[in-house]
Amino acid sequence: MHMDRDLYFSERETGTKPRVVENITHEVWQGIVAAIQRRINDGSFGNKYPLQCASCYWV
Repeated sequence: MHMDRDLYFSERETGTKPRVVENITHEVWQGIVAAIQRRINDGSFGNKYPLQCASCYWV
């Protein structure tokens, strides 16, 4: 397999850009906050857990 075949025309002509983004856009940040908020609301992040299981005394 030849590597040039995996590139877009513009990448073959001008080279590839680094695929690294160092700044998080406002839209991405909103998505991250929304995902965390959803997990907070559905109880995924337990605030506290019982020290012992109510039905299993050995746990």
